[in-house]
Amino acid sequence: MVLKETTDLQSIYITPKSNAVTSIDLLCQETNVTVNYSVTEVFTKSYYIRFDLVVALVEGRSYTLKAKTAAGEVVFYGFVYCTNQTISDYTINKDEYVQRNTTNEYIVYDGD
Repeated sequence: MVLKETTDLQSIYITPKSNAVTSIDLLCQETNVTVNYSVTEVFTKSYYIRFDLVVALVEGRSYTLKAKTAAGEVVFYGFVYCTNQTISDYTINKDEYVQRNTTNEYIVYDGD
């Protein structure tokens, strides 16, 4: 699941074991800090649900998402990656890898 670093509402789509989701926990893999969010309204659509939240995420970080019922039962477990890149042109090494041209030539000798 990919979300953005923004202060706007974001739609989160999951396929939980139960549609009675009342909260989610987001655990940052880098800082090991868990933030709990209350889910007030859930939209059900065939095999998945959607809820809209404002979540505090940091670009480039990974999170573990746990959706829970009011009784504390974990009904969904998944992973979230935060990036502001558009999904269609997303690359994991954006702006980190630069291709360089070289004039080096080499010969490969076959052992036959």
